[in-house]
Amino acid sequence: MICRHPDVVLSGEGEREERLKAAARRMLEGLRALVLRLAYPGRRGPRLGEPFQELLSGWDGAWVCYLSEFVLWKQKDAAALEEELIDMAVKMELSMLEKCGGDPKSPRVLASIDLKAIVDQVPEDHRLLQERIAKLTGAEGLERMKSAVSKARENFNRQHNRSREHCNTENESSVAGFASVSSMSRIPSGLHSPTWAITRDHFG
Repeated sequence: MICRHPDVVLSGEGEREERLKAAARRMLEGLRALVLRLAYPGRRGPRLGEPFQELLSGWDGAWVCYLSEFVLWKQKDAAALEEELIDMAVKMELSMLEKCGGDPKSPRVLASIDLKAIVDQVPEDHRLLQERIAKLTGAEGLERMKSAVSKARENFNRQHNRSREHCNTENESSVAGFASVSSMSRIPSGLHSPTWAITRDHFG
């Protein structure tokens, strides 16, 4: 049940939300008619002459309809919130991996108090997010979070390894080029001044 701040809770867009509003209006109209019938048994007015059983049955049907629409709307809302929480967990994981150079257990990380604190904090933050997701979408939501974090970690490691291999290749090329230049510098200087070179003496 939406008790307060409906203008904040509801976006005002979407067919599902419009159906929820329509069902809520029907439910409230039925409830109002039922309450007036009980409060003023002899009063005349719209629907006040209807038998109590019909009013009760009508309100019950309107309530069931509203409840059904509310559950459908809430499921969509829960799915959107779950997506945000999973995205948050993925960003935490990627940020930690980036700061740790892809290896949270490396000597550099273990020797740093700040980096080690980050590595230790991420699982705790993930646990809190898991609790929220478990309440929203249950075991299926937890499995989606686990899969998303694992996939993000694999993609990061793949890109990190690819970048490292690229850097190694460039370094090897640079070393090979330097070695080639060094070997050229050791060529005897006489080879750079061939004996057949034309000089000014040939022209008198």
